[in-house]
Amino acid sequence: MTLLYHPNEDGTIQIVGFEVSPFSVRWNYMEWSHQNLAQKCPSPMKNEEYLHQSVTPVPEGEHILWTYSVQWKESDITQVQFMNTYTREPQGFDSNIHWSRIVRGYSLVIVATLSCIAAIIIVRANRANVRHYNQIDYNEEIEEAGWKLISGDVFRPPVHPMLFSVLVGTGVQVFAAVSFTIVLALFGYLSPAGHGIIATGTTLFNVMGFLAGYFSTRTYKTFHGQNWKANALVTALGFSGVVFGTFLVLNKLLQAQQSSSAVPFPALLQPLSRWLGVCVILVFCGSYLAFKTPRPEDPVPSSRTPRAVPKQPWTRNPVLFILVGGLPPVSAVFLDLHYILGAVWRGSVYPIMGYLGAWFVLLVLTCAEVAIIMCHIQLCDEDYHWWWRSYLTAGASGLYIFLYSTYYFFTYLNITYTTTPVSWVLYFGCSFLMALCFFVLTGFIGQYACSLFVHRLYTSWSRCLQRK
Repeated sequence: MTLLYHPNEDGTIQIVGFEVSPFSVRWNYMEWSHQNLAQKCPSPMKNEEYLHQSVTPVPEGEHILWTYSVQWKESDITQVQFMNTYTREPQGFDSNIHWSRIVRGYSLVIVATLSCIAAIIIVRANRANVRHYNQIDYNEEIEEAGWKLISGDVFRPPVHPMLFSVLVGTGVQVFAAVSFTIVLALFGYLSPAGHGIIATGTTLFNVMGFLAGYFSTRTYKTFHGQNWKANALVTALGFSGVVFGTFLVLNKLLQAQQSSSAVPFPALLQPLSRWLGVCVILVFCGSYLAFKTPRPEDPVPSSRTPRAVPKQPWTRNPVLFILVGGLPPVSAVFLDLHYILGAVWRGSVYPIMGYLGAWFVLLVLTCAEVAIIMCHIQLCDEDYHWWWRSYLTAGASGLYIFLYSTYYFFTYLNITYTTTPVSWVLYFGCSFLMALCFFVLTGFIGQYACSLFVHRLYTSWSRCLQRK
């Protein structure tokens, strides 16, 4: 093995490459001994007659000795030049095909279709209905139907308002951290050539804890919640605690197998201190600011008595609606999901961050449009329980991410449970965390889009009634 290094100006060196030359040595020995075995093994560099030119089976009971030697060689290649090898497009990764998939296979078909449907719904729900009621005589009785009939219940707080608020705040935190990370990568501040990529990502996530606390408490206050401290505590410790706890379990399994991939306990103290010392404090600061901010008023006041939801047909089943709504968002990243999983589990490199940025924009648009369409159908059926439905409809895409990860495991990875059960647990544990992050991210996008749509819809409706 030859290690290539480049000397720095400060006297240190950087490893910029390595060359491996495998040899099979024909070595006959009379007696097996572990003492000074490396000195007894002949070097193929000095004794070419020992080189084994053909492959022969090893007799049963024979021992095979694996040795290696290291040579250091100075190189003119810099660290950045060395990493350019890994940032180029890998074999089988055609940029022209990739962009054509984005433009023709997704953007112009699915996104355009969903955008047209969402635009038609918004225009019909706002302008057409408002214009119709403006043409009605003041003394004429207005017959309400569909979404107009549940105006007194649509802003009623959902069940488990604190849990819903925590998920919204966590979604804001993940969305902001992912957005800033992609932007930094697009401008070249984050790349495989640099160090501390994971530290930068976790730092962004911790800093965005302020937004998590603010939006979580603001949503909780919208539902007339008063215990903002408990809400802030759950927001700070809930999602991050699940991720960190799962990581500790997986790391403990690696330590039990004496794996070199296991993180030692002193190294875990640094991210733990950042989480508790930065993220938690910022979450409480954002929560305190949101609690002191006046509560936003609903466009339409809620009635005292909840209205009974009409019996819905089987096609309007909530579970079916949620599962169907999760399919379009996951299709936004389906074409690149194979490359992303390959970069994580098979050692390949995802080279161009521009692709990932394009897919992320398409994902945001798809989640928003699908959530608005499903929410409008639900309101027209006089079902006002839209808070949780809007979050779960877009967030259901996380379930499909986990299912595809399972398919990828059995199709592309050659891992057997009988020999490496820990590898199974490690893979599915990490896949669960990835699906959970995707669920929180897409769920927030869908809920926020629906919230804007519903507020805009009933604000126009309220103004129309006030003119009457």
